[in-house]
This record gives sequence, structure tokens and C-alpha cells, in this order.
Amino acid sequence: MRYTVIILSVFFATPAFATDARNYILMPEGSDVTEGRLTYSEITSPSTHTDNQTELLRHTHYFNIGSDLAAIGLIVPYTSLKQQSTRTNGYGDPVLMFAWGMYNMPALTPQQYALHDKNGWTSACAVFVTLPVGAYNSNNMLNTGGNRYTEKSECQAGWAHNGLLLEMVGGFTHYGDNNDYYHGNVLAQDNLYHFETHSSYKFTPRIWASLDTFYLHGGDVSLNNHDLNLQQNALSTGTIIRYAFDKHQYLRLLYQDTIMATNTSNKVNSITLSYIYLW
Repeated sequence: MRYTVIILSVFFATPAFATDARNYILMPEGSDVTEGRLTYSEITSPSTHTDNQTELLRHTHYFNIGSDLAAIGLIVPYTSLKQQSTRTNGYGDPVLMFAWGMYNMPALTPQQYALHDKNGWTSACAVFVTLPVGAYNSNNMLNTGGNRYTEKSECQAGWAHNGLLLEMVGGFTHYGDNNDYYHGNVLAQDNLYHFETHSSYKFTPRIWASLDTFYLHGGDVSLNNHDLNLQQNALSTGTIIRYAFDKHQYLRLLYQDTIMATNTSNKVNSITLSYIYLW
């Protein structure tokens, strides 16, 4: 039972690892993007199966720093979990985001953006900080909050040519300790490293689609300084289809599935519906 609880806590206390294709594209400075998304996922660990439904609201604002494009954002999730006969729901830990265009990502007015050549190489980096204020009770096996800080750092490199965009994303998540984990235990976790590729093509002004790969490695867990040998090592694939109703409203369908994983890794199958409004 303790083994099951450990795996579930580690998974649900972690912010979403995957970065969507075209997350790091150039935007006009002053733009605001609001996204609402609904995700249903099935998580299979070595000892249990859990259903996870998460609704989240995300807002991102793009602005100018030293003539480079930068962005700040806030993500607020609400999650419902089911594991056998156990259910819980509540707000998850909110996430603060800061991103900076590192190469060939200038801050442009809408007029300059319309004339800018978007082909060639670009690069950007981002930091996501999870705040431990979501619903949490150390007497419960399932919680939607993690009761610990996390920091996810990553950098992207992309190459664009007309409608084609090829991207690589790499980074890691650093975890703070949970000093009140399930009846007063101390939970610690090693860094979890991720690497992703995204190949997307814009078929028409309204439609683009992507093929994606995601690799996770690390994240071993210890309880009261006792190593539990629960290192993650998993490869997933996914796809995204986006449709633009007009220049302000977009609808996306996202799918991801684990295709290779070690015996200690979580396997995830998820589908997401996302609505985006560009202000």
C-alpha cells in the first residue's frame, strides 16, 4: 500500500511535463492569450491504475524586455482523481511561468510582426514554478495538491521554413521536499529530466498538425531518506491538430500515449481538448 501511495503522490504533485508544439513561436508584443483545456488521462503505475480529469485555465502575456520577446503566465488547475474506490477532487497547485526569447525572437509591434520573416532558427527558455497551495491533506492517499515547490526549467530550439516547424525542447524539474507526506513522512525526489521533439506543419491558414515525442528520465523517490528505486524512464508519442475559427479563436485536440517504459515508470494515456482566445 505504501508503494502505491508513493507513486501516486509523485505523479500528481508534478506539473505537466509535456510542452505543446508551437508553444515558443513568435507573437506580437502586448498580446494576451487565454486558454481553457480539459484533459482526461489514465495513469498506470507498477501497482495501480488511476483516472485523472483536469480542467485548467492558463493566461499568458507577451511583452518587451531589452528588445527581446518575453512572456509571463499563470496556470490554475482543478483535478478529479479516481483510484479503485477512492475519489478526490479539488484545486491543484497553480503554476507561474516566465519565458524569454533567446535567439531571433525580437519584440515586435503588430505592424512589424506582420512583415517579419519568421523562417530560420529561433530559441527560447522558460521557467515554471509550482506553488504548494492546492488542496492537500496528509491523511489522504490521493491529493490534488503536492505540498511542495517544484521548478521546471527548459529551453527550446526551433527551425521554421514556410509552414514547417521543427523543434527540440530539453530541461528538468527540480522538486522541493514534502515534509508532511502521508501521516508525517518526508518525501524527496531527484530531478526529472525531459527531452521532446515536435514536427508540425501548417497545411492552411486555419489548420496545422504536429507529431511529437516525449522522453522522461530520473525522478527517483526517497521516503525518510530511504531510496525507493522508482526512477522514471519512459518514451511517449503524441499528436496535435489545431483549427482556427478566426484570428482570435482556436480549437486544439491533443493526444499522448506511452509506448515504452521500464517497470518502475508510470504509463500515461491522455486526450485533451483546448480552446484558445488571442486578445
